[in-house]
This record gives sequence, C-alpha cells and structure tokens, in this order.
Amino acid sequence: GLLLLTGGGDGGVAAWDVADLADAEAAEAGAVPSPLASWAEHTLPVAALWAGGGGAASLAASASADHSVCFYGAGAGTLLRSVRLPVSLTALVVEPGEHAAYAGGEDGAVYELDLVGGAAAGSSAPAPVARLAGHEAPITALATPPALAVLLSGSADGSVRVWDMRT
Repeated sequence: GLLLLTGGGDGGVAAWDVADLADAEAAEAGAVPSPLASWAEHTLPVAALWAGGGGAASLAASASADHSVCFYGAGAGTLLRSVRLPVSLTALVVEPGEHAAYAGGEDGAVYELDLVGGAAAGSSAPAPVARLAGHEAPITALATPPALAVLLSGSADGSVRVWDMRT
C-alpha cells in the first residue's frame, strides 16, 4: 500500500507501487517494474513531490521550476488540477486533511492553495488563497506535522517560520 513518487529534470513524474519495486522474485527473474502511472505535465524540472498515505488511491502532487503545481489521482493516472503561480517553485506539502497545499517559491514566499473549492478537474485553479511572506531567500523545506495546525517553512536564508494554518 505504499506509493513512491519520482520526478525528473525532464519534467516527468511517475508513481510506483513500492511492493512491485521490492519484489525479489521478480527482480531475480529479470522483470523490470513499471510505474502505476506517469505524467508529463511540467515543462521544466520537477522541484518537489508529495504523496498521500492511501497507496495507489492516493492524492499525489508535484511542483516545478515552470511555476506550476499539479495534483494527480495516483492510481487512476489522472491529472486532477494544475495551478500556475507567479514564481519558480522549490518545495511542496499538502496538509494532513488534504484541504490545502502549500508551495514554496524562489521568492521566499509560501503560497497556500485551496484543494476543496475552486476549479473543475483538469483546469487551472484560481489564484492562491494566500501568499505568506517572511523569508528572504528561496523556500527549501515545508512540513505540516500531524495533529498540529501549523505549517513549518525553512529557507535558504537560514530561517525557519511557524505559521498558524487557521489564520
């Protein structure tokens, strides 16, 4: 039930079933595993990936230097939504309830994206809900610890910020 995402410099993203990758018998027989799904939505390198905890049924997401965040239905292989932001992206996380995503930018800002409302499947969503400014260099890491309503952001400027996701 574990999902592994890979992304490349060519903008491609693939979802893999970890059990298939760890199948020793298949490997000994020379079988080459194939991804559950793959996408070619990005035009520049993939900078960040995120996968939900539901295995093949998971929501998956990618962020790229091409300014876009893409959300996928991993098992179905479908693009659910693509969002274009004003900057190259460097980090990505989806909060545990999968109601919002946060994308870190080259400009040192974190962009909040609403995953519940907004655009229809396959179309671009409206502008981000919020732009969280406070870092002076690109965002290098984002995290949303379970059971806490906070977003943690780290930056190349050496700072870490704790954001209240409710406000």
